[in-house]
Amino acid sequence: MTASRTPAVVPSLADAAARRSALVDSHRTLLVEAGAGSGKTSLMAGRVALLFAAGVAPRHVAAITFTELAAADLAARIRSFVARLLAGDVPAELAVALPDGLDGPGREHLAQASDALDDLTSTTIHGFCQALVRPYPVEADVDPGARVADEAEAGLLFDDLRARWLRERLGAEADPAGAIAAMIGVDLAKTLTLVDETIDVLRAHRDVRAPTGGDVEGAYRAFVRAVAEVEAAIDDDAPPSALPFREGARALAAHLTPHAGRDAALALAALTLPKTHLRVERGGVPAYRVYGTKTAWCKVDTTSGEARHARGAAALAALETAQARLGEAAAARVLQALMAEVGDLLLAYGERKRDAAMLDFDDLLVTAERLLRDHEGVRRALAARYQYVLVDEFQDTDPLQAAVLWRLCGDPPAGGDAGDPLRWTLRPGALFVVGDPKQSIYRFRGADVHAYAAAKAAIAGAGDGAVLNVRTNFRSVATILAFANERFAGPLSRPGQSGFEALAPWREDADGPHVARVTIDVQVPVPGVAPSAADRRDLEATGVAESVAALIGRHPLPSRGGAPCEAGDIALLAPTGSDLWRFERALEAQGVSVRTQAGKDFYGRQEVHDLIALVRAIADDSDRLALGALLRGPLVGCSDETLLDVSERLFHEPRAARHLAVSTDPDVVGDEAVAATLRTLQSARELARSATPYRVLWEAIGQLRVRATLHARHGRHAQRALANVDRFLEGARPYGVRGIAAFARDLKARWVDGERAVEGRSDTARDAVTLLTVHSSKGLEWPVVIPVNTFCDPRRTQPPVVDRSDRTLHARVLGSSYPALVDALAREAEAEAQERVRLLYVCATRAQDLLVVPTPGFVVDDGWWCRVVDLATESLPELALPERSTPVPSASAAPGTVNEVTRERFELEAARVRRASRTLDWQSPSRLPDDEASPLDPPRPREEGGGDRVDADVWPVPAPILRGRVLHALMQEVLGGELGEAGGAIARRAGVLVARLGGDVPDDDRDRLHPAVLEADVRRGLAVPDVAALRDRLVPEVPVYAYEEVEPERSDARTQPSEAGQAAVVTVGIADAVAFADDGSAELVVDWKGDAEPPPERIARYVAQVRRYLEVLGAPRGMLVFLASGAVVEVAREA
Repeated sequence: MTASRTPAVVPSLADAAARRSALVDSHRTLLVEAGAGSGKTSLMAGRVALLFAAGVAPRHVAAITFTELAAADLAARIRSFVARLLAGDVPAELAVALPDGLDGPGREHLAQASDALDDLTSTTIHGFCQALVRPYPVEADVDPGARVADEAEAGLLFDDLRARWLRERLGAEADPAGAIAAMIGVDLAKTLTLVDETIDVLRAHRDVRAPTGGDVEGAYRAFVRAVAEVEAAIDDDAPPSALPFREGARALAAHLTPHAGRDAALALAALTLPKTHLRVERGGVPAYRVYGTKTAWCKVDTTSGEARHARGAAALAALETAQARLGEAAAARVLQALMAEVGDLLLAYGERKRDAAMLDFDDLLVTAERLLRDHEGVRRALAARYQYVLVDEFQDTDPLQAAVLWRLCGDPPAGGDAGDPLRWTLRPGALFVVGDPKQSIYRFRGADVHAYAAAKAAIAGAGDGAVLNVRTNFRSVATILAFANERFAGPLSRPGQSGFEALAPWREDADGPHVARVTIDVQVPVPGVAPSAADRRDLEATGVAESVAALIGRHPLPSRGGAPCEAGDIALLAPTGSDLWRFERALEAQGVSVRTQAGKDFYGRQEVHDLIALVRAIADDSDRLALGALLRGPLVGCSDETLLDVSERLFHEPRAARHLAVSTDPDVVGDEAVAATLRTLQSARELARSATPYRVLWEAIGQLRVRATLHARHGRHAQRALANVDRFLEGARPYGVRGIAAFARDLKARWVDGERAVEGRSDTARDAVTLLTVHSSKGLEWPVVIPVNTFCDPRRTQPPVVDRSDRTLHARVLGSSYPALVDALAREAEAEAQERVRLLYVCATRAQDLLVVPTPGFVVDDGWWCRVVDLATESLPELALPERSTPVPSASAAPGTVNEVTRERFELEAARVRRASRTLDWQSPSRLPDDEASPLDPPRPREEGGGDRVDADVWPVPAPILRGRVLHALMQEVLGGELGEAGGAIARRAGVLVARLGGDVPDDDRDRLHPAVLEADVRRGLAVPDVAALRDRLVPEVPVYAYEEVEPERSDARTQPSEAGQAAVVTVGIADAVAFADDGSAELVVDWKGDAEPPPERIARYVAQVRRYLEVLGAPRGMLVFLASGAVVEVAREA
């Protein structure tokens, strides 16, 4: 049965012809400049769907976009279009191309493609490069099993190599003639700064080269000649005011003379010239003092004084030029030598990645480009596979990405320049790119709008190529677009920009202003004194927060059908991420939840401080500072009095060390909170011997109830803190081999150094305002947008800088600048200034219904963010803020407030709280009471020499505990099929486990830790008749959870029975093995025991443990199996 065809309603669009061409002209190479909100995702998805309808198989199509999320959204949109077209429903986005729907052949092709949609490639540029490289490991020169390391893992590997490489160059065996060793002798701090900057640049930009030149000796000879000319021009008859200029020139020459003939030493000397009367700083560049001695010359020589002054001025100008050339040559010489040494580090990094079968993200691009460049057969095969390549966000491309696309989608010119991919001839229809140069804002990631311009010119110059403009905006109302068009047309049309194309509105205006200002009036603390930068930002944050609070629940939104604005409808977009905590604080003071994706104060957050203290305490028992911070911090919440009481108790306790440490016996501290925390830390330290830091922290965070504590502390604002906990845990993953001590060491260094790191990202919430940077807002939209953090100066361009015109690195070498560096900085500053305009344009075009522009009510500098573009805010209406019906919540009562709470009222409310509270009793049947040893309890460390420090590497593990752990692990691995039973495999594995868990493998085969004895115990347990009979159904290590409400205990005499709250018992444990029936019900619970001759009271406790598991699982029977003897104790569930 054929689906009925629904006639499409063809909308009247200003760019209908361009949209139709973009959708149906599959035989043409196209670049579509799609403006903000123009539906480019639907355009790309529609073109892919119509390619399928034209008979193109999905495996021949690749759709590339900026992020994994966008790639998934694009793939979902393609599937939706295909399904709707097959159902006879033409999406509105495709109506311009299919006014009459699909024809019969198109429907047949689309039906065939729908069965193979999984063959479609929809990914990021890095994912696509990986797909290109994976089938050809030999040609690509990569390991066939190579995996892509995440940024954190690759960073740790590189940091390890960097530290080793630096030690080799600074150690006793280092080459004293090396560039780094020589610079260290001049200035240690500046050298290390330059080395770090150079390493970071070269790692991020592999094609960067050193400055050309470097003929230091030739430049020195020219300098010496210029000094001689100065000495000749300013002779002994010169006026006294001229003589300091000559002496200054001589001093410079004297500084350089001892190093003549040795290029490296001469270069360093030229970069560290002494300060003299002659030299000053002008514009950050060494310059010469003005030679203002003309009058003095005329006094000493009335006939030729003016000429002699002119000769001296000319000589000094020539000397200044010679010195500048010498400095430039010296900087080039030092950078060349330094980059050569850094090149050794990068080679070592590449070899280490190769040995580890690992690639980083940059490797994917470089390897794919090299594969396509050097292997013509492979290039042709890949071109045959990926016949149609579609690329989104092309304005953020770089030359390397463009090279990959052109080599794949084109063919080299016959007899032409095959080295420049943009000169290749693109195959008709092979490449379809979408971009908007007005939204190119990722220069810091390597994106280059000039690379986009070059690619655009290449497509426009192709025989079948064309550049289309899609400018109908479906996002914003007409007033917002008119404002953006009017205010940004001029700035985006200036030289260096890519031109401006006005957006055409689709949505009509509704009632009320759609673009308005909020004037932030100045409140100067001291009359006559301008507000400081911090004051300005606080004023802006407070004014914006008050506006946001007034809009929520009151301002109607046309895009929501007139429904009142919610917190999730508002976005605060910042061009820079610094000091955004001020806006968070101001919003929370107004009672407004905030969801931030822009904060870089990860290591400044309280929950991160608590977790760093936790890691340090686990990693080092002697770190009492970390332990104190953990106990005193809000995670545990011990008061100073409590900790002092504990310290006093330990001082007088003969069985304990005199100082509180992680290894302190919890039973002697006298405080339950401290004792519980110590037990958790000791358990974590023991677990750290055999588990990854991630596992250790995951367990510790759970036992300390960190997430529950953060929920209680932050209430509805807790999502941010919880996201930071998750991000902290993820940061522990790369340390699986290095261990928790390395993780603690690196965390401490990052915290001490004040490292700026992005915070965790919480899920979207309708009851929270979004605060993020403009860079993170690409592709997103909100009904209400407010640009924030604009009452400040943009960050100034600082060296090092890569001159993108010739890919040359320029840096301040030993603090010295030179003309080429100044010129490169000026060009970079101009490019960044142009990008700032585009940043504000992106910000303005995110708004659907309302754009609110904070406007300073005081005089500001022209360089501030709010003055980058003239927004003519004086002509905008002031936002009419509705009155709030509820007062602004305050963290503390206002001064003078009277406390009207009486004791009777307090007792009444306290009783109500107690009745409503729920007490949770956490029980783990696998754990015995504290005075008994249990395989799950941490060992109590032995204090050696009477000290209170116990090194983690020498912690003793009692033999019974170690034996129990090894036996449980062996039984789990055997039953789980991970460990075979033939050929002594169990004994070999037992020896490995004993050593790994900190024990010594005994030679005496009578020792219960001997591998042969352990194997015999395992076989004895497996031979138990019931175990052997049910072995195929035994599942090892079954988690057991239960929740049961019970009558609350009333041990507190002050609590009346009627006031008692609710109580519940939470059971958490792991059953050693459970046999399940065919219907999934538990049939038998088995508990392995390593005891040789347990006393009756211990057996009774074991029975109670198994009986609890029977109750939770509903199993009718259980067994205690004593592996040392083969004895079995049957356990029945109580009726």
